[in-house]
Amino acid sequence: MTHPRSARCFAAAVLAALAIPSGLRARDCDGGACPSPADRRACPLERTSSLADDDDARGVASGTRPAPLAGGRLSKLFARGSGLAALRGATSGETNPNAAIYRAWLEQQQQLKDRHLILPLWRPLGPVRVAPGTEPDNNINALGRLNTLAFDPEDPKKIYVGAGAGGFWRSNDGGRSWETPSIDPRTLAVSGIAVDPRDSQHLYLLTGDGNGWTLWHPALPSIGVLESRDGGNTWRFAGSSWIASETLIFGFALVLAPGSSDVLFAATTEGLYRGTRAADGWTWEVVQQGSFRDVVFMPGSCCVGYAATVSAVYRTSDGGDTWTPIFEPDWSANDKPMNRRIALGVTPKAPSTVYAVAGSDNGLTGVYRSDDCGGDFELRSNAPNVLGYDDKGTGDSAVAFYALSIGVSPHDVDEVLVGGVSIWKSTDGGRSFTLSGYWQRYYERVGGGKGEEEVVPLYPYVHADIHALAYHPTRRGPTGRSEIFSTNDGGISWSDDGGEHWHDVSHGLRITQIFKICGTPQDPELIYFGAQDNGSSRLGPDQVAYPAANSDGGVCLIDYQDSRYRYLSQQQGRFTKSSDGGKTFVSITPPRGTNANAAYITPLVMHPQRPEVLFTCFEDLFVSHDRGARWQNLTDGDLGSKKCVQVAVAPSDPRVIYVAKEHELYWSRDGGTSWTVRTPPLPVPPPSITDVAIDGRDPGRAWISFGGYREKVKVYETSDYGFSWRNVSAGLPNLPVRTLLHDPGGRNPLYAGTDIGVYRRVDDPRDDRRSVWLPFMAPPLIVNDLEIYRNPRSGEARLRAGTYAQGVWEIRLDPWGQEEQEE
Repeated sequence: MTHPRSARCFAAAVLAALAIPSGLRARDCDGGACPSPADRRACPLERTSSLADDDDARGVASGTRPAPLAGGRLSKLFARGSGLAALRGATSGETNPNAAIYRAWLEQQQQLKDRHLILPLWRPLGPVRVAPGTEPDNNINALGRLNTLAFDPEDPKKIYVGAGAGGFWRSNDGGRSWETPSIDPRTLAVSGIAVDPRDSQHLYLLTGDGNGWTLWHPALPSIGVLESRDGGNTWRFAGSSWIASETLIFGFALVLAPGSSDVLFAATTEGLYRGTRAADGWTWEVVQQGSFRDVVFMPGSCCVGYAATVSAVYRTSDGGDTWTPIFEPDWSANDKPMNRRIALGVTPKAPSTVYAVAGSDNGLTGVYRSDDCGGDFELRSNAPNVLGYDDKGTGDSAVAFYALSIGVSPHDVDEVLVGGVSIWKSTDGGRSFTLSGYWQRYYERVGGGKGEEEVVPLYPYVHADIHALAYHPTRRGPTGRSEIFSTNDGGISWSDDGGEHWHDVSHGLRITQIFKICGTPQDPELIYFGAQDNGSSRLGPDQVAYPAANSDGGVCLIDYQDSRYRYLSQQQGRFTKSSDGGKTFVSITPPRGTNANAAYITPLVMHPQRPEVLFTCFEDLFVSHDRGARWQNLTDGDLGSKKCVQVAVAPSDPRVIYVAKEHELYWSRDGGTSWTVRTPPLPVPPPSITDVAIDGRDPGRAWISFGGYREKVKVYETSDYGFSWRNVSAGLPNLPVRTLLHDPGGRNPLYAGTDIGVYRRVDDPRDDRRSVWLPFMAPPLIVNDLEIYRNPRSGEARLRAGTYAQGVWEIRLDPWGQEEQEE
């Protein structure tokens, strides 16, 4: 399709702004095939860069993580990142975790083949839906984070989305239901999706979690671009992967060159990549250095495209061969390049128009618009702060480097949506904005007298942190306005009236990133979990989450004798208790004093014989004998000043207590009166300790697990209360072991949670040193926590895994710990 207006505009703008002689004018390539490489010299010349001091030109921004920020929600986000890195137990910058997962998965497949083993299939327990709260409330729990979305050009009801860790999903009915075609470990982290306009079964996927990386998460880097020829059922690498790259690469956007099925552009931290398919396969090259966050092409043009780094907007006029910086926002309010971000928006209604919204941790830098193909940008507005937290747009903070997006109506060039923490809408081309969807639930009472009042939402609710905003190219709602979709930290939201109202359409997505799970022998269906971004919830047998607490959910406990008593936690050691079966919760956080140094996921442990006794640990170990009403410091500085990672109390002798810190292990045999610290002969230098498990029948026997990527240093065992240790890592993949579980009622009672699922230690009755770990879970998911339910009368057993990807999974065991065979 040709666009004469855009062709005239482009030629006029270039000639006027750059004073290019008419003899050098480009031929009109709008809507046609791009010129051959030799002919591209005749495409419009780019403006000589006036951005000589641009951070990207100097390479300052490339490959550098954002600087930590102080204050409010920002400090929470960065504390979370540090805490999750500790959970992974990995040192930054040394190993590509995503590549390690893929390699370990390939090795696992070979191991299964060599041993003639078939992995037992676990069943998902959800959640796939969140129950609505009682109105009015301020509950903001949802399912989990989605990074990106794409539409099928042939089927207007088909939508594709990609999660930060929960995989690739598609809907065939406009978002009413969702399915994941397969669980391939390469597709768990998704940053971009592109659909071939000539064949909608032909998909491309940019791997990795760029948004997670910006918050110092232990995010999964990209391992390249994947290609599917069957609508996402199976995937293969589009050419060589980036697995072997010595630099960790994080991606943010993926587009096909207009009119092409075989030319891709990927915006990454290590530059703007171009992939080209030829007869002999794919080739990938960096066509522009810099730390890129977005890339789009001018609608209807095969030559003109725009890309954004953390500091500037670039343009190509030759189909992507060369890129030149054309615009830099006024960053005077923020001098930290990696805490900035720019998002770009175009519309087929006015192909020559391009929007750029720029923001940082200080809020909105500006909404800019060019109507001459990027020749000149006009500042449309820099207030209110549409990227921040306040419903009036006041304040000077945001998380734009993590969540920033823009959508432009395909039918009205002046209708624009901008997403940061919330969604704001403009109908005058970005000059003014009104709140479209707010990140908190607020209600007001309207109506007359007593009994006639009605509680109504003050604003439409959309979960916080908007990662993508997209107008559907063809679908319209009942009023004739375009349908709009938004991916965010809670899932995906939908509007059929131009953003006046929003509805969550995440139902069916299994994308919850779980930290911890808990159950009770009194009830096999009573399960709680704590999740990233989405608090703590009770998990119903209908795969519905019933929210109980907001923020980030951590450790949870249920009294194993009286399930009326339930305990939840939030990040950095904030604990609550319910005495009425979860109807109400009260705070039981210990007085911190000098113990302010708490791990992000703070340990909370119940005494194995007296459930009213609780233990927690910040820097010191605390005990409560009355279910958290009062706390006593047991160690008072004896354990040093580092954060506690885990606490374990021996089930058969509660006087035996282990406390794990990052590289240190303390234990007591007298209930905490005296302590022994042990590092050697554990690995030196030691990886981070991630968990401690004690034999349920022998208090002198225990195991500790390690994070990181040190080959064959995964699990160590002691049989003498920690005085000596031996390595029992044989069979485990070279991945962090995140959690350990000992089942005293099982035949092979030791389980480990890894980045590719659960492993079980299979004992050799003739020689314990020949015991080996074997994979025990399909599909291959990141497992943060393990919990076992065992019926005290029948011996029925269920092993559950809390995955940092797709919620809670379960497998039924026989009374001796072997998986039950399905009929």
